[in-house]
Amino acid sequence: MNSKTKYAFLILLISLTTLILNNTLGGCSEPIEINKENAEAPIYALMQSYADAINETNPEKVISHYFKSDDFLIYQDGVPYDYNKTVSQVQTFFPSVKSLNVKWDTVVVRVLNNNTAVAFAPFHESFTDSKDVETKVIGEVTWIANKIGDEWKFVYGHAFHKADIKH
Repeated sequence: MNSKTKYAFLILLISLTTLILNNTLGGCSEPIEINKENAEAPIYALMQSYADAINETNPEKVISHYFKSDDFLIYQDGVPYDYNKTVSQVQTFFPSVKSLNVKWDTVVVRVLNNNTAVAFAPFHESFTDSKDVETKVIGEVTWIANKIGDEWKFVYGHAFHKADIKH
């Protein structure tokens, strides 16, 4: 793990710890009953919907999965992106590709409370640019999702990509 990845992981871990403490110790006098079934299924659906939006190369659908807030943050390959920078990156990248295909190898969901969950997913991705050059990458993504109103949105994330030289 390089120093940028270690730093990004440390920031994600600190953010996750803070989020958990804020959501679980925020003045509750009684333990909160966590309904895992009510949180797990929507997170699996959110991850599938996100992959579908990527595969459709639909930047607006991809962006709709992010929490539009100053609190949104993702580290991609050690580089932090706030909401606006992430939106700009998506809007710039998607029109430059002819096709894009991401497949989760597996998705693991951990429910932290009724309004917060974490999804971990190793993935394979390939994209073909406007010159018909195909690039294959593998990586891992971690998303922290919050229930905002009636919807689940990604709030914090960490993604790591590298060339897929085996395929």
